[in-house]
Amino acid sequence: MATYMYEALDQSGCPQRGAVNASSSDDAISRIRDKELFPTSVRISKNKRDLETVIDEGCKVNPVVFELKSNNWYWFALGVAFVAGLFFLIGICVGSGWGPT
Repeated sequence: MATYMYEALDQSGCPQRGAVNASSSDDAISRIRDKELFPTSVRISKNKRDLETVIDEGCKVNPVVFELKSNNWYWFALGVAFVAGLFFLIGICVGSGWGPT
């Protein structure tokens, strides 16, 4: 059995690195998938130094990616703008003598 180094993504998209013992690259890929990982790179380990460099860095949060799950703020701002515009229109109509007295 040979040792295969891999880089993979977990279910949340975080990169993972590690090593598995397998008889072939197909067997290594199936073992990686059994860990619920999606392999992006699989290669055979050439020497002991490769195994020493395997470090699980975990998932780093990307500050650029930000999702607003709902658009409640959009509707709130639109409602405020509408009401403000409505009061502005009423003020102009009453000030010019046009409209209810």
